[in-house]
Amino acid sequence: MSDVPETRTYIEYKLYKTKGAVALKPIPATIKLDGPVRTVEKDGVLLLEFAPLSGVAAQSAAAGGYGKKDYDYSKKEFFSLSVTELGDLIHMKETDSLNYVHTPNGYQQQQQQQGGITKRLTIAPLPDGKAVFFTLKVTGKPDADFSLGLMVTMGELEVIKSIARYCIPRFLGMDLVV
Repeated sequence: MSDVPETRTYIEYKLYKTKGAVALKPIPATIKLDGPVRTVEKDGVLLLEFAPLSGVAAQSAAAGGYGKKDYDYSKKEFFSLSVTELGDLIHMKETDSLNYVHTPNGYQQQQQQQGGITKRLTIAPLPDGKAVFFTLKVTGKPDADFSLGLMVTMGELEVIKSIARYCIPRFLGMDLVV
């Protein structure tokens, strides 16, 4: 091993939309080093970071105003897609819908019974088939619930699918053995 610290590079793909923004951030697998052996301790994920339009910008947009949009990153919410969920996304046809429910820090039934946080991501096509709608709903938070829907064009969806295809083997640590 070298004495030079490993350099990390952070990348993201952002989509800025009328009602908010979403950033896609690949989070690599967690690797455990045990002597000369490396093992994947935790698979990587594709982190989706949703941020709503700020209150002032939303009022301007509602009044028909154009110009610079500001996003309220203090109210952002996250949803991570596993490799299996990314496989579903890649396989998604133009008429398909995907629905995922995550309950951070617990099992789904226990969280819902105890009023815990529930995150729901829905990816559904628009009726004309020219775009899909990414909707994230977060309920059970003490401060406030969150709901944001963003239209994603078919071209943008194809970029997301390409990112997923590239990331899946790396999220599983397969790039370490090839």
